[in-house]
Amino acid sequence: MPSNEDKRAASNLMTNLSGFIITANLSMLAIQGASYVFVAGASNQTSLPYNILSILAFFCFVISIILGGKGITETATALSNSSWGISTAKNKFNGQAILSLVGILLFLTASILFTDRPEDKNDTTKELVNNISSLNQKLSELIKVIKNNPNQINSNINLLEKRVDELEKHLFNYSTKSSCKVIDAKIDGEQLFCPAGFIFKGAEKHPSKNGTLDKIVCCQ
Repeated sequence: MPSNEDKRAASNLMTNLSGFIITANLSMLAIQGASYVFVAGASNQTSLPYNILSILAFFCFVISIILGGKGITETATALSNSSWGISTAKNKFNGQAILSLVGILLFLTASILFTDRPEDKNDTTKELVNNISSLNQKLSELIKVIKNNPNQINSNINLLEKRVDELEKHLFNYSTKSSCKVIDAKIDGEQLFCPAGFIFKGAEKHPSKNGTLDKIVCCQ
């Protein structure tokens, strides 16, 4: 039979391991909170699967901490009564470790598979701005080359202007998700300045105003 010293050494090993798991769970709770703030701030919203998995991971960590605390208390009580055995609080310690592992897996799954990538949205916005700028440049060049024969090219100009308007509307509708807006000189009283908290992303020149800016795109 194991001596009292052997029993005490075994119990210390189990309680120390449980204490390490509790510390790890507390660290994971802090990491999970910081991760949620980052994801919510980057995409302005979080998906339903991400929220569900994050909540499940949170409860796994909390319940794991509770089981570890109960296991340590039960071990201490058994030692004080000289009734400690290798199976004392065994189920609680096993449950603590399993729930901690499940919580980590849930957290990683939510973070890897169900988070938006804001850089994709930024790339789409830049592409739309570049398309608008390119079309405006072509429109300006076309007007300069064939301005002496307006009757022949009116239809082409109208088509190009319609395409520019469609792209601007697309950019504006898309920008509601990526915190962008189009500042129009005609609407905003010739004031072409980005609002506070926004940065300049693109511009459009109106050929009838001697190359002056007509619209700009501002994004957060």
